[in-house]
Amino acid sequence: PGRGGGRGAGGRGGRGGRQDDERYDQGPPLLEGPVKPIERTSNRWRPTKDTSVLAATEKKVKGILNKMTKTNYERLSQQICDITIPSNDVLSMIINRVFEKAIDEPSFGDTYADLCVRLSKSVNPDSFLHFMEEKKGDDTISHRWSSNIGTSDSEIFGPFRSEAECLDAAFLEDTEALRPINRGDIELTLVKPMIIDGIFIKIMKQTQVDEDKEALPNFFAVFFPVEDAEACGQQLSEPFETEDLCRKDARKMNSSKRCLLNKCEDEFKKQDIYVDWKREKKVYEAKKASLTEAECNEIQEVLEMKRIKIKKQMLGNIRFIGELFKKRLIKASIMHECILSLMKLQKAANGGLEQAEDDEMDEEDHEALCQLFNTVGEEIDRNSKDRQIELYFDRIEVLSNDNALTSRSRFMYKDLIELRLNGWQARRKQETAKTLDEIRKDAAREEYLTQQQQQQQQQQQGREPFRSSDRREPTNRPGFVDTRNVDPRKNSGGQAIPRGQQVGRQNLPTPESSKRFAQAKNAVQPDGFTQILVRGPNALPASSLRPTPLEPKISSPKALDTDKLKSRITGIRAEFLNDQQNEAELLASVDGLSGTPGLEAKLVLLNCEWALECKAPERQGVIKMLLILLKSEKILPEHFESAFSELIEFIDDMTVDIPKVYDVMGELLGELLSFNALSLSSVCTECAKIPLEENRAELIQKIMKYAEKANGPNACASCFRANEGALITLLGPEKWGSIKPY
Repeated sequence: PGRGGGRGAGGRGGRGGRQDDERYDQGPPLLEGPVKPIERTSNRWRPTKDTSVLAATEKKVKGILNKMTKTNYERLSQQICDITIPSNDVLSMIINRVFEKAIDEPSFGDTYADLCVRLSKSVNPDSFLHFMEEKKGDDTISHRWSSNIGTSDSEIFGPFRSEAECLDAAFLEDTEALRPINRGDIELTLVKPMIIDGIFIKIMKQTQVDEDKEALPNFFAVFFPVEDAEACGQQLSEPFETEDLCRKDARKMNSSKRCLLNKCEDEFKKQDIYVDWKREKKVYEAKKASLTEAECNEIQEVLEMKRIKIKKQMLGNIRFIGELFKKRLIKASIMHECILSLMKLQKAANGGLEQAEDDEMDEEDHEALCQLFNTVGEEIDRNSKDRQIELYFDRIEVLSNDNALTSRSRFMYKDLIELRLNGWQARRKQETAKTLDEIRKDAAREEYLTQQQQQQQQQQQGREPFRSSDRREPTNRPGFVDTRNVDPRKNSGGQAIPRGQQVGRQNLPTPESSKRFAQAKNAVQPDGFTQILVRGPNALPASSLRPTPLEPKISSPKALDTDKLKSRITGIRAEFLNDQQNEAELLASVDGLSGTPGLEAKLVLLNCEWALECKAPERQGVIKMLLILLKSEKILPEHFESAFSELIEFIDDMTVDIPKVYDVMGELLGELLSFNALSLSSVCTECAKIPLEENRAELIQKIMKYAEKANGPNACASCFRANEGALITLLGPEKWGSIKPY
């Protein structure tokens, strides 16, 4: 009996069940006598693989990856992890798209490697794996698995009334074959797959059926010989003797790590990445003589752009493989194999390394090897137990001095050796992706450093130095004598003796005169010169000889307009939240804004406005920042009072955008009250601006809640008891008595 693609009504063992159905009433035979059986041909019907789900998912994944940055990574990576994965084909497609993006955008390699880590943790292959029994005529049973059994086939057989009828249809003779129907918009769910006597059978059931039509057939099937599985786009594993072995193999072969390793291996083992480019260049060289100069220039430009792109992809591939290794998605043994493959080495019998036969490194291998070590060298050096890296660098040392290589390759190796000697700390920081907050932080730091340099230059220009002639000729100043050609010794007449003249012992200066000379010699004036004063009748007093110091011209920071000030405060806040231990940088950044009038109140107001809408951890960071500025007296309690006067006045208007504004405002005020940034009496004064009494009482209750949480119930009760008069004035004695904590 034929078991080709065409299947029809009837069944094994005479089970026909539907021979009286009108659809199967084929009337009297058109021909009498023996008819030659229909032979199975090579172009017989086969089910075609449906790719609509794959295409739709691919479009969605590309859209998400095109929008992904380091800032929105958390949100978009979760969107990719939430995508339903109905088959290994979809999983492989996602891995491939991520890999391609990582190669095209090397600076985002770390981000895409993190995405692969998330995928490996979130994807469960059991969600798309299907296991089936394979029954043969001799009653032997084996097990297979498939990773892409779906229910979206464009053509199906049916409808049938039961699973048994589906099986009957699968084993009809070719002469009784049914024609498949278009699935259309019928939604199906998988009942079970199976293999019987070499026929793969997939039984499905209609998902939604009208209640009035429940009795109608709602089973459908697709079936074909197992040998046609590949042509039909149906993946089937090899048979396994036990179900446990089958499941173990399925999970191993369909994990996201396995898909990632397969992709890495395919990309790494590409033999000649320039093969297509060389072919195009050969065609160009053949017809170059018949082209104009403009056409030649255009083709050469296109070829050069393609060559650069290919090289960029090759280096990006190597770098991304290294990033995956650093994320522990690739084992160290695989990474060592990659290094040996690039260096064209193999392990020798004595445990060392030797050159592989008939295999030499080309220019791309040298550059790829250096890129790989730049990415993973530190990790391998730190974790290499057998010190195999020493063997690698012995070889690299040889290559760095090999005159047969280009100078570019030799110097790349020398830079690599230097990098290792420096503890893998690069001289230039490698470009990586940054969040918007990190970009703002860098911009704020650069602006601050620029202002500091400008101030230093202005200070240096403000100090007028002494003229060089004065330094060289001290005799030009009143009251000074030139001692360069005069011997400090004096004769008996008290006159100076020219240098070089011999004098007797009787002419030597006395101890008293020597003492006075030493005191005069050690007298240092404010200009830094040692001077000898001659106290004569025309000599000026020493105080009149001191130059008047010039006040340095130090310019204060420029005043900023509202938009620039808001931007700078946003950058300062983001920088502090990113590193809350760096108080010095916070204070220096605030000093850079000191030229703006009313800075302190605006600083408190803008940060507290932002804190009302941010998450709790960030709000605590803002409170910590404000308290640091309060402690260092960069802002004072009156600045807090000024800022909260405006915030509390419009608190009712904020409830539209911030439903929990009373709770958040209470948290801010309660924490700040605990550290004396505000007084409770001033808070009561501002709360009087709230129209409704119940809203005023709610805010006071929230303040008490967070103040008690920060300082304890005793301190909170003491604070509120001391200001009970203001609270009674605000809420009234009855309302205050119902909510007071003591």
